[in-house]
Amino acid sequence: MIIVGQEGPTVRKLRSALRGIPWSTTLEPVICWGYPASSLHWNHPTLNKRLIFDKLEQLRRFRNEDVPTPDFVANSTINLRNHVLPPSNWLARSCHHERGLDVIGPMGTTTLRLTLERGERDYGIEYIDKTHEWRIHVFGPGGTTRVGRKRWHRTGVPRSVVWNEDAGWSFDYFSPGTSREVSMVSELARRATRSLGMDFGAVDVIARITSDSSDYFVLEVNSAPGILGNASTLEAYLNYFRSWGESLA
Repeated sequence: MIIVGQEGPTVRKLRSALRGIPWSTTLEPVICWGYPASSLHWNHPTLNKRLIFDKLEQLRRFRNEDVPTPDFVANSTINLRNHVLPPSNWLARSCHHERGLDVIGPMGTTTLRLTLERGERDYGIEYIDKTHEWRIHVFGPGGTTRVGRKRWHRTGVPRSVVWNEDAGWSFDYFSPGTSREVSMVSELARRATRSLGMDFGAVDVIARITSDSSDYFVLEVNSAPGILGNASTLEAYLNYFRSWGESLA
C-alpha cells in the first residue's frame, strides 16, 4: 500500500503499520495523506485522489452544498470599497493555513477592508462567539465518525479566539457532548466531506449553544490531521485503511 504525503512521523507510521496488507488489484492501492495523487498513481485504487487545500474554496464548496458556515468575504471576488459588509466582527485569514496561526482579529468591517486591500490576508470570516468546538474524523463519505470535543485544560479564563493546544485546549474523545450534539456534528462532517469529494478527513465544527438556540458551523476539512498524539484515533484510521485495502482483495 502506497502512502502519498510529506515525509514525516505520521507518514512513516502509516507506512509501517499498513505494510503487508494483501490486495488482488493489478496496481497497488494508494492513500493520499495531505497530498493529491500524482500522475504516476492516477489509475491506482486511491483514497482522497483529489484534495482542496484552499480553505476559502472549501468554504465556497460548503456554501454551494448548503453546509452551514460562518459568513465570509474575499478580496479577490468583490470590490471592498463599494461592498457593504454585514455589521459583524470578523477574523482575517489566509487561504492556506494550519493550527490557526494566521488568524488576525476579531476586527470590525473597516479594519477588515483595509487588511484585505493591503493583501495581509486573503479573506474575512465571521467571528462566531463559539461555546463548543469539535474535530470529527470521517471514515468514508457516509461512513463512521470519531468525535472529539475541545476542552480547556488550564486554570483561569481562555483568552484566545483560536482553540488550539498552544492556547490550552485539548481533544476529549470520551465525552464529546450529548447524543444530539454528537449526531448533529457527525452528520455535518459527513456532508462537508462529501461536498469536497473526499473519502476521509478531519472536520472542524464550531457551535454557539445557549439555553435558547443552537447554531452549528463547519470551518474546514483537514486531509492530514494530527493523529499520533492519540492512540485510539491513530488506530481508527489504521482500521479504516486496513478494511479498505482488504476489501480490494
